[in-house]
Amino acid sequence: MKTALRLVLGSFIWVALIPLVGFLRIWLFRSGLRSPEATTIVVYVTEGVLILLAALLYWRCVPSAPDWGKRVAYFVGFVLLLASVSVAMGYGLYAVVMMLIFLQ
Repeated sequence: MKTALRLVLGSFIWVALIPLVGFLRIWLFRSGLRSPEATTIVVYVTEGVLILLAALLYWRCVPSAPDWGKRVAYFVGFVLLLASVSVAMGYGLYAVVMMLIFLQ
């Protein structure tokens, strides 16, 4: 599998994990995490896991470059890719929810 395809697929998987992490948070909050400190810790841990997975995806899929200019360009491109895929997924989920609401 080529690097670009692996990067795009990994980005889509990363974005698909965001709602799953949200459902995990909701489940944890309803199962007994009532204190504000526990809520804060769960939010920080889940966000940390998402950042760790993004870093692992970057390390695995983005090719290394000998000069700093290319490294910065790869990093900016990677961040823009994750942001654009996240926004597109958000609008897609919003559209699906709106269609389900209007079809009732």
